[in-house]
This record gives sequence, structure tokens and C-alpha cells, in this order.
Amino acid sequence: MRKIKALLTTIVLLLCSTPNFAFDFRVDGICYSKLSSTTVEVYDYSDKITGDVTIPETVTYEGSTYSVTSIGESAFGHCSSLTYISIPNSVTSIGDYAFSGSELKEITIPNSVTSIGDGAFAECAELQEITIPSSVTSIGARAFYSCTGLTSITIPNSVTSIGESAFFCCI
Repeated sequence: MRKIKALLTTIVLLLCSTPNFAFDFRVDGICYSKLSSTTVEVYDYSDKITGDVTIPETVTYEGSTYSVTSIGESAFGHCSSLTYISIPNSVTSIGDYAFSGSELKEITIPNSVTSIGDGAFAECAELQEITIPSSVTSIGARAFYSCTGLTSITIPNSVTSIGESAFFCCI
């Protein structure tokens, strides 16, 4: 029994000390996670990304080309140097907390995006105006929570659900 207990303890310690990276590769400072053999999502950013960022429609890594189809959860969250981001037409969703707490001042959301996740732009105090494209059908809870600089937002009739507190504390 002691040997089994010692073996289990060793296995747990090994598992806990092994890094668990959820992204598959990095190109130009942006980390990507494979969703399929042909698609990826933006997983994370590099601390070196500053100012204006353009996410590519496709990204090539080790000879394979992938279509960028989503901005993942917290991908650019708390990125204090990010001021503008351009999202390609290949992206269909913006994940939960994707840009929360960033210094984002301007964003272009393409007509391909159908959903904006919970807290996607929460606490983006520098964001002043945003136009939601007519392709979007849902805006998540707290999506624009505490965007204190927000003065103008255009929401199309295509939006059929707006989550709880989506615009809470937008002065």
C-alpha cells in the first residue's frame, strides 16, 4: 500500500510541475491554438505588442496555413500597450474577456463576427465609440462593463440577445 501511495504522490508531483501550454505556436508575437487542421484562434499576445495590431486572416507555421477564425478567451486581456486592433473577415467570434482591461482606443469588428463574449471589452476605459456589425446576434454579459470613455455605440437589429450588465458603469 505504501508503494502505491508513494507512486501516486510521485505522479501527482510530476503532473503539477510539468508546464501546460495551451497554445500550439507563435507567429509575430501572437500565440495561436489549433482548432482543426485548417483553423486556429488567437490564444495570447506577446508583451512586446504595442500600438496598432492587425490580426492576419491566415497564418503559416511549419509549412501549414491556417485560417484565423476566433479571438480566444482573454487573448489580449490587460494588454496595456494595445491601442488599436484590426480583426480580419475570417473571424466569427470574439471570446470572453478577449480585450478586457486593455488600453484599446479603437477597434474594427468585421461583418463576419456573430458573437461577442462575456466581458469581451470590459474595463476598456479608453474605448470611445464602437459599431457592432449587422452580423452580430449576441452580446455577452458585461461585454462593455465599465467602459467609462464610451460615448457612442451602434447596435443593429440583428442583435437578439444582450447579456446582463453589458453596459453597466458606462458613464
